[in-house]
Amino acid sequence: MSELKSFYTLELVVEPGGVRKDHLYVLGSLAEVQRALEVQFSHGFEIGLLLSYGEDIYLSTYHRACRIDRINLLPYIRVEIPRLGIFTIDEEQNVTPPLDEASFDEETDEYTVIIDWSKLNIPELVLPILQPGEVSIFSSYTLDRETIDLFLNSGNDPEVLAYLGDVFYYGWNEMEFGWNEVTEPVEDMPVLTFPVINHVRFQ
Repeated sequence: MSELKSFYTLELVVEPGGVRKDHLYVLGSLAEVQRALEVQFSHGFEIGLLLSYGEDIYLSTYHRACRIDRINLLPYIRVEIPRLGIFTIDEEQNVTPPLDEASFDEETDEYTVIIDWSKLNIPELVLPILQPGEVSIFSSYTLDRETIDLFLNSGNDPEVLAYLGDVFYYGWNEMEFGWNEVTEPVEDMPVLTFPVINHVRFQ
């Protein structure tokens, strides 16, 4: 890899407690981001996390490994559940109206997640774009030249990547206390090809 590349990340985080979740997708197109959301919301259990437990969902844009934009998706999401109503979420995870957990069956497949995609002002990626099988460092700020050169000359050596710490692999990454538990590239991103019941509508 001769230069840093651009990509999107989709973060879905439930803080430690009775349930914990910290999933991170690193992707090269918005179509893949939408597919990742379809996979994430393909089971009623995930709706329970979103509406009753509290979940953060962020879509970020990285230009040449530096973050230029981050969108909290919660205010753009609403969930329709037959007989229970339509639920909206604000940036602080507050759900309106509050979900009656006793009336919600986490095994249900009767719900629709509507995402106001057209209201999102998502920057386009600039070339070059990260590809499946590749890895990238990342930063919310400007990367220093020493770090960039170390990464670009690493040849993806596991020891060098471990030393750098903040690295993403294309596809699905599972974080653990801020560290990436995925230690090698995911070649075919099976998590995005699983057949799922699609409950998500983008508008």
